[in-house]
Amino acid sequence: MRNARKVITNLSLAIVFVGACAASAGARTNDDRVISARAGGVNFVSGEVTLRRAGRDAWQQLATTDELKAGDAVRTGADGRAEILLNPGSYLRLGENAEFELTDPSLDSLRLKLSKGSALVEAAGYSDADVALMLDTPRAPVLVVRSGVYRVNVGASGATEVFVRKGRALVGMERTLLKEGMFARLGAAGVVEVAKFDRDERDALDVWGKSRAREMARAQSKLQRRQVNAALATQFVKPEKSAESKPDFGTTTHTKVVVHVPPSESGAAPIVRGGTPTKGTPPPK
Repeated sequence: MRNARKVITNLSLAIVFVGACAASAGARTNDDRVISARAGGVNFVSGEVTLRRAGRDAWQQLATTDELKAGDAVRTGADGRAEILLNPGSYLRLGENAEFELTDPSLDSLRLKLSKGSALVEAAGYSDADVALMLDTPRAPVLVVRSGVYRVNVGASGATEVFVRKGRALVGMERTLLKEGMFARLGAAGVVEVAKFDRDERDALDVWGKSRAREMARAQSKLQRRQVNAALATQFVKPEKSAESKPDFGTTTHTKVVVHVPPSESGAAPIVRGGTPTKGTPPPK
C-alpha cells in the first residue's frame, strides 16, 4: 500500500509540474529562447527588415538573434515581414512598409507604437481576461483587454483602422468598446466610425499571420509533449548500473531499468526488471 501511495503521489506531482510548464511556456520558433519578464524576442524575419536602437540614428539589419529593448524601433521594406514575441503566447506581426517602436517591454505595462503600415497582434494571457496591451497610433491609443487577434492599419496621413477578429479592445480617449467582428476608423478628432466587417475577407498579411499562428501552436504542442515525457521519465524510470566480477567470465556490466508498477487487484506491487549486457559474455543463470 505504501508503494501504491508513493506512485500516486509522484504521478500527481508530475501532472502539476507539467501543467505549470505548459501554462508558462510560450510557443516560439526558436525552442531555446528563454521566456523572459520582458517582450522583445525576434521570432521571424523575412525580406528587408531593419532595426534602430534607442537613442541612435542608424538602421541595421534585424536578425532572429536580436532582442528588442525599450525605445528600439523596427521598420519593414516593400517585401519585409517580422514577428516579435510580446509575452508567452503573444506576438506582433508586421506587414510590409511598416514601422513600430517598443515603448515599454515590461509585461505588466506592455506598450507599443505603430507609426505606419499594418500589424497583427495575437494576444494571449493566463486567462481570457488577463491581457493588457497598449498600442499607440498617430490618431488614438488602442487598449487590448482580451485574448484574441487584432489588426491595425496606419495610412500615410495617419488615418487609422482597428479590426477585432477575436477578443475585445478599447479605442480612443473615449474608450470605445470594440467586440469580436467590429472595426473602428479613427480620424484627427478620434473615433469617427464603428461598424461590423466581414471576417472572411483576408489579404496576404492575414493569411501569413494565420499560418504563423498555426506554426506556433504546433511548436507549443511539441514542447509540451517533450515536457510530459521528461516529467514521466524523471518520476518513474530509475536507471541503475551494477558490475559483477566473475572469475570464469570476466567482468560484465549490466544496465538495469527498474519500473515501478501500481499494485494489481491482489494487492501485490510487481517490479519489472530488465537489462542487456554491454561487455563480456552473458552472466550464468
